[in-house]
Amino acid sequence: MTAWIQQIFNATKRYTVWDFALLKLCLIAMGILIGMYFSSQLASVTALIWGAFLVSYAVIVYKTLVTYSRD
Repeated sequence: MTAWIQQIFNATKRYTVWDFALLKLCLIAMGILIGMYFSSQLASVTALIWGAFLVSYAVIVYKTLVTYSRD
């Protein structure tokens, strides 16, 4: 388990500015989604926010686990 965590940390050291921007987008979208369950003001754009979250999450996971952890 510790070796896997170290491998993830080493992969994140190779992130570019765009990777961190995508990670921030993912976290912001997740925060908005959590907040939307407590407020109905953003209900009309729920699908758009879910799409932004899922796409950015999938790219970050792929880059972290597949692309950057190969070395």
